Amino acid sequence: MVFILLYLSGTVTCNVVQIHTVADAGTRAAKLSLINLIPIFLGGGYEFGARLLGTSLYTYGFVHRSFAVVAVLEAIVHIIIVAQIRVISWSNELQFYGLLAASMFLALVLLPLVKKRVYEVFLITHLGCAMALIYAIWQHTRSAHERLWAFPVTYISIFAITGALQLVRIFYRNMVIGRNPVRLILRPYVGDVARITLLLPRPWTVRAGERINLGVPHVGIFYLAQSHPFAISWWEDDGRGRAVSISVLFRPRSGFTRKLLDRVEPNRECGAWIDGPFGPTRVNWSSASTVGDYGHIFMVATGIGIAAQLPYIKELLDGHNKAQVCTQRISLVWQLDRVGDWESARDWLQVLVRQDNGYMLHVSVYDQLRSDSGNEIQRIGENGLIEVHSGRVNWEKQLDAEIESRIGKLLSLLGFKFGTISGT
Repeated sequence: MVFILLYLSGTVTCNVVQIHTVADAGTRAAKLSLINLIPIFLGGGYEFGARLLGTSLYTYGFVHRSFAVVAVLEAIVHIIIVAQIRVISWSNELQFYGLLAASMFLALVLLPLVKKRVYEVFLITHLGCAMALIYAIWQHTRSAHERLWAFPVTYISIFAITGALQLVRIFYRNMVIGRNPVRLILRPYVGDVARITLLLPRPWTVRAGERINLGVPHVGIFYLAQSHPFAISWWEDDGRGRAVSISVLFRPRSGFTRKLLDRVEPNRECGAWIDGPFGPTRVNWSSASTVGDYGHIFMVATGIGIAAQLPYIKELLDGHNKAQVCTQRISLVWQLDRVGDWESARDWLQVLVRQDNGYMLHVSVYDQLRSDSGNEIQRIGENGLIEVHSGRVNWEKQLDAEIESRIGKLLSLLGFKFGTISGT
């Protein structure tokens, strides 16, 4: 917040200091718009940009949007002032490219509104508009006496350098001499749920909450260089704490995930590539605390949102066995939504129960699709430590029970279908 206030105050100051005429104000606004575009052209998307600058995904996204909004506002001020001074015409080459740049600005502002619905279209269109914006700025500024053409050159240089760094990172993660590159195995379940297991040529120590960007050329020619974000749900290590395979869980919607399920042959290896890992996400924005700093963890999951919770349980149990965490109790309440939810994560959950030497993990599963009536509890897993209930969970009652019996500081992790949030 302090950074934003200083940034906005500095921008306003730069708009008015040593401005003597309306024309000066228009020129200054144009220069400030060009300056604010510089950090926006860090290549590789949010994940790589956040990793490169050592900040969180949320912070990087907020800063990226802030610079973009200010750049657009300055451009609008420039256009309004120019329109007051002279007649704007599409037939004038200089003004044509200025209007083209303004149109690309507008498109880049509006495109995020459709990002979640048509992600693939967003990726291609966003990149295309950005390149068109650079070209329009180049043509619009190349005749200026103040060498404003240096700005589009700067944009291209930054984009190329950061893009090259990302490419090196991708090659490092996917290619090892003498080993097979990353291989993908797809395992579908009933209820339109699927699990992807990725065999890694270069192991790394996975942390709960990490994410990867996944590309699968087999899906189609338009997906050769296109990647999509997934949260790591599980991993198998080499005995030294480094993952030799990672797994992600998903329910296809449309676009890439639907094509992936339809075009990749199940239970057979095929080529893939990954970028990452990215993260992990912080569990508490107000402090630097980790999940293991809390004595009592209350985890809530619905549907395949369980995939967001399993890595934290796995990490906590491993840390508890090594006396590296303060956690004494983990309570997981999982509400099944659809057919296939239970089957997709059942084996992982049973592995965690077997790993729980200190009996700190308490699992309650609520299945509204169970045919039996009444309140009979079915106990399954190692020593019957997984309780399966019929019907829907009473969240208020569950939370009250956890608060009443809490051990030390309580952290709640809420895993839903498309993400995880936390609170204390």
